[in-house]
Amino acid sequence: MRMSTLKKTVLIIDTDVGGAQLLHDMLDLDGFDPVVVSHLESVKSIALGVAPDAFVMTVMLPPTTAIELAAELRESFEKTPMIALTSSMLMRELAEESELFTAVLDRPPDFSILLDVLLQHSEEDGEGQEGNADTHPPQ
Repeated sequence: MRMSTLKKTVLIIDTDVGGAQLLHDMLDLDGFDPVVVSHLESVKSIALGVAPDAFVMTVMLPPTTAIELAAELRESFEKTPMIALTSSMLMRELAEESELFTAVLDRPPDFSILLDVLLQHSEEDGEGQEGNADTHPPQ
């Protein structure tokens, strides 16, 4: 694994605690500071307190979809990269059309692709790609 040069905070939003923990452990090993939120009602308050450098969220979050959540978070985090994870082609299309996400990746993600997206945006020193649905790594 490659080590990131800066310890960036990544907020992982997923109601699947096991999947979120796996992402947490992988990002932690690669030098990120991952924070897991599995209770959706806590996401916004935790995000405001943590001020993450990036978000990684599942697109099939019940009862609120990640698209609705991303729209709400965009109000406070206009330029913060948001990466959507999904295993559904329909949800992938909806996420891409929303233009809220920096990247839309398969769930479970290929960790090297996820890491590339996170490192790419870390190197941009927080500039992010707000609403750039065309920024999709090759599958």
